[in-house]
Amino acid sequence: MILDASFSKNELRGFCNASASVGRDKYLVQGAGGNTSIKSKTEMFVKASGKLLSSALKEEIFVKLNLAKVREKIACNDMDLASGAEGLRPSIETTLHALLPQKYVFHLHCVRTLSWVVQSDFDILVANRLTGVDWAYIPYVKPGLDLTKKIMQMLEDRTPPEVVLLGNHGLVVSGDSLDRVMFLIRDIGRRLDVGIRPHAQPDLTALSKLSFDTLYEPSESNLAHQLALDDDNFLVSSGGSLYPDHVVFLGPGVATVNNREELLNLLDSLPKEMPYPAVLAKGKGVLLPKEANTSVLQMVEALALVVERIPAEAKINYLNKQEELDLIFWEAESYRRSIK
Repeated sequence: MILDASFSKNELRGFCNASASVGRDKYLVQGAGGNTSIKSKTEMFVKASGKLLSSALKEEIFVKLNLAKVREKIACNDMDLASGAEGLRPSIETTLHALLPQKYVFHLHCVRTLSWVVQSDFDILVANRLTGVDWAYIPYVKPGLDLTKKIMQMLEDRTPPEVVLLGNHGLVVSGDSLDRVMFLIRDIGRRLDVGIRPHAQPDLTALSKLSFDTLYEPSESNLAHQLALDDDNFLVSSGGSLYPDHVVFLGPGVATVNNREELLNLLDSLPKEMPYPAVLAKGKGVLLPKEANTSVLQMVEALALVVERIPAEAKINYLNKQEELDLIFWEAESYRRSIK
């Protein structure tokens, strides 16, 4: 656990406990996604890029930064944040954490929130559900400094909200009370939750024949297979990229195949510099790369959790091709993807 004279032991213990708690919840955080911070008047601890929030009690995952210096960099449009202790690199969203004035900032990829913020006009769709909540929204913008600048513009016209919904990205909850932050995280999830479509069983025999002697194999996750087994899930997930972490860890969108020949053609056409995508065989199930790590598996399951909550008639706001390329070839995301 982190120790620092700027904070009491109880403050840091509570912060690490809360960070680990959300990190263990697949409905809030997947893989190396999500980040949390605690700040005093002069210092800030923020999660390091590529580290797991679930490990907050087991290893050093936070970077200590001088708050004034980070805010100076925001003003200068400078994203070159100094590395912290032991070479840890601050989270991509460090500038967002520094900009918001509240003591605690939790940025999460809540699947219940994502199922709404990938929809067009999501701010109108969720308004009734968030009655009484101090909230604001930001349409999709590239993570990092671009997002920070958008929030800075928002704060010119209003006091800092407790909750910010990020288009095609996730949820930010901030406050000076850790108990209040944790309550809001659960409350927003409860308010935005909806029913899911029924689950079915994959055709593992067909998937094994389809992928025999290739770089792919049937997913071991029944949840992941739901992307291909329900018509509405298939339609939404195959339409494009919904949010940044999917693009970073799985490449843009998903691939769809009807037969072995199409799978072999796909393998021949995949760019070497991009991650292998999940492959959906409609009515059969999902194939994943044999080399897929835990983060990839969690991202595929997260996609299934998101799309099974999106109404069939919903109008989806997919990331465009330039937005996908900005993420795939962004050095900061390549670094995060490389951390084991």
